[in-house]
Formats: sequence, structure tokens, C-alpha cells
Amino acid sequence: MSKKPQTSRTGTPPKTHATRRKLVDAAHALIWASSYAHVSVEDICREAGVQKGSFYHFFPTKSDLAAAALEDHWQQIQPEMEAIFANHLSPQQQLRAVCRAILTKQQEAMLSTGKVCGCPYATVGSEMGGNNEALRQLAEQMTEHFSGYFERLLAHAARAGLIEKRGIAQRAREMHIYVMGATLQARITNSIDCVGKPLETALHRISGIPKSASRAK
Repeated sequence: MSKKPQTSRTGTPPKTHATRRKLVDAAHALIWASSYAHVSVEDICREAGVQKGSFYHFFPTKSDLAAAALEDHWQQIQPEMEAIFANHLSPQQQLRAVCRAILTKQQEAMLSTGKVCGCPYATVGSEMGGNNEALRQLAEQMTEHFSGYFERLLAHAARAGLIEKRGIAQRAREMHIYVMGATLQARITNSIDCVGKPLETALHRISGIPKSASRAK
């Protein structure tokens, strides 16, 4: 009597799941380090070590794979973001932690690719702005998550009496825009000088959160 093929918890055969995983990881790494237009399906398959037929088994187009890679990347970093913006940390600790996380991601990418890669969502979103509306919208949605986290941070700071309650949503958006600009500058200059401590200092200034625990007047 023949045995049924082993499946994962989602009902997907392990080998099939592993093949899709390789394609998603390869697409993220190559597109982030280079660009959507510059990376071909053949490049992704070669990096993933899979046949081109396997690519089309999972993804109708390169655009579909790029979207899956962006969404998968968010799923991977979301637990870290949730931990950083949990209320058991002070607002100052949250700012320090998110800037440290951004710096670490850029350092890891630099070690892996030999260059600073910036933000994957900003990279794809800016490139595809006039070329692929679905990818542009997805990249925008992913980056907007960070604006929501900054709004949570500012609300936390307001409850602690560190800043005023007025204008929190606008300030959160300004922080988000600054981070996008800083990571884009890092990619353009191929330098991480504008992230880390310099980014933390700028976000303190924009947010109005004091570096010490003194309260707002």
C-alpha cells in the first residue's frame, strides 16, 4: 500500500513549501539589493536554485512574486516591531530600539550584498510608482504600518506626560517620512551614517520626546 506524501501543517508538501520559500527569499534579496526592473525571472530562479517551471507553478508573474516577497518580509519583521512598540518600554527606549533595528537591518544587508540597500518598500514603491499600480499600492501600505507604530509611540509619550496630545497623527507621519528619507539617503550614498544615532536624534526632535524622562510643560 503506497503512502500519502507528507504534508506540512498547512497541507502543503514540505518540498513544495520549501521551493516557494526559496523563490520568495531570492526575490526579496535580489530586488532589494538591485531593483525590480533589473532582476529577471531567470535571475531569481538561479539564485533560488529552482527550475523556471517551478516559478510559474507558484507565481503567474514576477510582479506576483515581488508582492509576495514584500508581504512576507513584513510578516517576518512585524513581531520585532510589536515587541519594540509594546508599552512596557518607555518612549525613549522605543525610539532607541527602532533606530537600532533599522541600523541593524542595513548593516546585515551591507554584509550580505556589499552595499547599503535602504528600505525594500521605498525601493519598490518609488521604482514602480508609474509602472505597476498594484505594487506601488502594496509598498505604500507596508510603509504606512510604520506611521501607525509611530502614532502608538507618540500616544504612549502623551500618556506619560512627555509631549502634548495635539497633532499626534501629523507628527507620526512626519517621523515616518523622515525615516523613509533617511533610508533612501543611505541607499543613495551607500553609507549608514544617516541611520542609527543620527536618526534617533532627528526623531527625538520631530516627536518632541525629550531624551531624558522630563515631562512636557
